[in-house]
Amino acid sequence: MSHLVHRLVGAFVGAVSVSTFAVVGTAGAQAATATCPIDQVTEQGTCAPLVPEPPPTDFQKKQAAEKAAAAGGLATTMSTNDPGGGPDAYVLPEVKAMRIFKEGEGNGKKSYTCGPAATRNMVAAMYKRRTGAYKDFGEAQFATWEKTTTAGTSRANVARALNAHFSSFGHWTTSRPTSKASLLTTVKSDTSVYHQPVIANIDTGYLEEFWGKNLPHFDLIYGYDATGATTFLKFAEEWDPIYIYGASTYGNPYGHQKATLQHAFTAITHTAIHGIVS
Repeated sequence: MSHLVHRLVGAFVGAVSVSTFAVVGTAGAQAATATCPIDQVTEQGTCAPLVPEPPPTDFQKKQAAEKAAAAGGLATTMSTNDPGGGPDAYVLPEVKAMRIFKEGEGNGKKSYTCGPAATRNMVAAMYKRRTGAYKDFGEAQFATWEKTTTAGTSRANVARALNAHFSSFGHWTTSRPTSKASLLTTVKSDTSVYHQPVIANIDTGYLEEFWGKNLPHFDLIYGYDATGATTFLKFAEEWDPIYIYGASTYGNPYGHQKATLQHAFTAITHTAIHGIVS
């Protein structure tokens, strides 16, 4: 979670998307300007140095190709092994059942580590599916792997850290959904086919549980429900302002939540630096 207000103007150079932006501190006293690919931008608007990423393994290449093919339509190998499985509704049972690690938990109650916190929960759940037991590496370890600073974390470094340290589980890239349908397709494929949550980099003001409070943030999408007239995405939310500060003026979003597909899509795409890791 970042508590810095940023103003951003998107620009595109050739085939590479970049962002030029001014960063203004909460007291209006701090400003900076930088230009870099949008997935290298932290929550506070700085350009993060990239984490080294090893060449993909054959397994990762295969999964990356399958995910790319599925982007045009949900993969045909949809799993129905879990209750609620299938193309219309699915939640990862290991995420639904877990006590979500809070942002800053075991890491000095830091309030700028939502990227590492979301990744911590994601990896713990993937280990639960594979081994039958949750495995916790600790938020501080993910913060180191993702080069998190007080300015936050970049999406590129979340994906690179996952690829570098958890290559046996899969392959991850960053992207910005082009439509509600493309977002839903990615969530369906990643959760019900590959059994991986999707990390979302968002503007919290568009999710109901934040009461309109606008903050740049990372959290976890672990399922969906498209059975009714309104489609919902399921979120595992690690931010607990009462845990961090002792009080909150905008309720407490922590826990297992849901958001309409429309609100989730807007939260992810409203600001030009946000997107997903999938």
